Amino acid sequence: MNDVIHNLAEFVRVKCLCLVLLLSVASSLMGQSRPITTGTSKPDFSMARKLIQDRMVAESIPSFSVAVARRGEILWEEGFGWADRENRIPATEHTLYYLASVTKSMTATAIMMLHERKQLDLDRPINDYLGPARISSPIWNPTGATVRRVATHTAGLTTFAQNRYGVAPDYRFPPDQTIQRYGILFWPPGDHFDYSNLGYGILGEVVARVSGKDYADFLRDEIFWPLGMTHASLGIGTGLEKYAAKRYSSDFGLRPWAVSVRLAPPRCIAAHTTCFGLECFT
Repeated sequence: MNDVIHNLAEFVRVKCLCLVLLLSVASSLMGQSRPITTGTSKPDFSMARKLIQDRMVAESIPSFSVAVARRGEILWEEGFGWADRENRIPATEHTLYYLASVTKSMTATAIMMLHERKQLDLDRPINDYLGPARISSPIWNPTGATVRRVATHTAGLTTFAQNRYGVAPDYRFPPDQTIQRYGILFWPPGDHFDYSNLGYGILGEVVARVSGKDYADFLRDEIFWPLGMTHASLGIGTGLEKYAAKRYSSDFGLRPWAVSVRLAPPRCIAAHTTCFGLECFT
């Protein structure tokens, strides 16, 4: 729950939000709106719509997309504001938003799929599934850094993040170099929780090595497309550019292209999809 709240707060800060039917979010939204059931058995979300519009004005939020579903039936999908203010492109229910660390739940799903196929063991050292560059420590035993512990942020890795703005979109920071340089245990494996972006970047590398597929291809072939997430990709996929919302900062306005080098390719935290796509995933 804390992770969901953290990610929603991050979306607010960049002023580009995508609200989806996660249980906590949906219950809050429906509670605020007090929807009235009509003859078609679909709630009236007019109060929720007004709440969104009022908050967008108060907070200067450029765009907002919302979707609510119940037992597989879509009850409400709608976009508000401008997905691209400069070019006056309105947000719709089909607008793609940057998911940030929500991508981690997709990475964890991929790991569990490989575990269920008996292609990896959650309790084996993650180094068993990496190449020449491995997690290391001058003090602690890295064999305790298991796949399970990396996935639950208890392996001893710490937070690592660096953004580079204005570089070429195809810029890449080699995964092995990242792991070799930053994959150092700060704590004894299993000792305590320390949220690690790097850890999930390493898990993405494990998915690629174990499956024999590029990480992006694995998510597309094994998760996105089977679930009907046709407008979902890591980064902004080819042909989806026209659907993607621009990212804005409350302090600096339109944000330039940023390459995150938490791990390269920087895709472990860079999924994009629509409200409908996240409904399919959840």
